[in-house]
Amino acid sequence: MSSTGAAAARAAILLLLGVPVAGCSAPDVPTDDAITLWMDGHLAEEAPAGSLGAATGRFEAGDAVSRTEGGVVLLLDAAPWVETIQLSCFGEGTADFTVDVAATSGGGGTEATSIAYADVPCGLGVQEEPIAVAGVTSVGVTGSGAGGAGAWHAVVIGGKPG
Repeated sequence: MSSTGAAAARAAILLLLGVPVAGCSAPDVPTDDAITLWMDGHLAEEAPAGSLGAATGRFEAGDAVSRTEGGVVLLLDAAPWVETIQLSCFGEGTADFTVDVAATSGGGGTEATSIAYADVPCGLGVQEEPIAVAGVTSVGVTGSGAGGAGAWHAVVIGGKPG
């Protein structure tokens, strides 16, 4: 038997025995239960200093928007200064976030700003992004998945202008 044939035979025997062979395993796709567990864990976490609120949602591969139907809107009573937003996701690949900020304007009206955060890597922890807007009355967050099924989480952080 040739050395190539012997290697193939060994790989076949290892697979029959249930031993993983390098290069032959499928990528880890998160299950619905794993996604739910990740989301529940984030909602149960102690809020970081300055947290004004948090939102979380699910997404499927290639979703144009998250399964939360337009995202989650946090209504803020005191029109605070919003300093940053902390974004994270769970699943394969990356997630895209859209953050819609509504704030009071100098003339008493409302000013709306939409900020896109594309290609946030999933599974690598929190990515903190600046917002730096005063007089905020609401923050809306949507997340969509580029690589597969998963979930997103966002924490709005307030502070003092300056």
